[in-house]
Amino acid sequence: MSAWNSSSGAKKRLDLNLESGVTFRALVRNSETGEPVDGIVLWNWRQPGIEGTSGANGVLEIKGMADGEIEFNVTAAGADRRRSDVAGEFARWWSPQAANEHQRLEEKGGFRRNFDDLTFRLSGDVVEVDVFVEPAVTIAGRVLDPDGKPVAGVTLAPAKTGSGNSLTGDTRFSYETNADGRFEMKLPASGDAEYNLIAHDGKYGQWRTWANGVGQPFRTTPGQRVVDVELVLTRPATVRGQVTDSLGQPRRNVEVRAASTDKRDNRYYVPTTRTDANGNYELKFVSPGMHYVQVAPFWLAADQAPNGTTQVVEVEEGVTVEGIDFTTD
Repeated sequence: MSAWNSSSGAKKRLDLNLESGVTFRALVRNSETGEPVDGIVLWNWRQPGIEGTSGANGVLEIKGMADGEIEFNVTAAGADRRRSDVAGEFARWWSPQAANEHQRLEEKGGFRRNFDDLTFRLSGDVVEVDVFVEPAVTIAGRVLDPDGKPVAGVTLAPAKTGSGNSLTGDTRFSYETNADGRFEMKLPASGDAEYNLIAHDGKYGQWRTWANGVGQPFRTTPGQRVVDVELVLTRPATVRGQVTDSLGQPRRNVEVRAASTDKRDNRYYVPTTRTDANGNYELKFVSPGMHYVQVAPFWLAADQAPNGTTQVVEVEEGVTVEGIDFTTD
């Protein structure tokens, strides 16, 4: 390679030695059978082109990588990698050689995550790792309105039973019903934990006609298929009240929500509203039953929230409950 020396007007030779880089090699196997899995893609969203796909022998190889840590997203060949929460027929993955403990197989009881990214530390000529993928649970069924009619455009989402939260701490693993009110969703197996399904009439942040329908808790195992699940939306109730401060002045633009006391809700799909300029609120689309009506800041464990920020309210279908007032600062 030649470079121009501006002071002398002469060319000067510069020799640069290019390193071959690290070869990253992964063997991808089914966690239940030990068999190799093809079509699993490891890719990095920050560095387009840094990716590899496992072949029929389960081997995935990426050459010419730099030393240091690399974080891989996991998906399946042909999937919409920006939208899919699973890797084809697999919903969990881990590696004994992953850099972070939570990316290795979680041995703790209860619900395991193991569905986030995989990070590896690269150095030397070749880095070889094992990646295990766990078959997803498939759940299929339909959603009906209170009159027994199928409803399109309903969001189906799992809830971690007894927590009032989603499985992931976000809206992953949410699916939508088709024109016939039918759905098919793929989830991580529950293991020793329990989860239940929520049917929400609309998209995330959208409320249309009906209040949520909530399914019964159940347990699943990797690769299980659950069919003919039926969820029924409910006729909504309304809760009204006012939020004031300790001086009796209205608090405006304060969030208010209702979360069921049985903690089978998914907090991303519970009815939420804000107070108006006079501190008044109208909380619509509340499903029948017992609820914690809460004033922000919200606590996951509503029964442990600060005094004065939560009331337990029982509502019936189609009924409006008045006078649920709060005094908070």
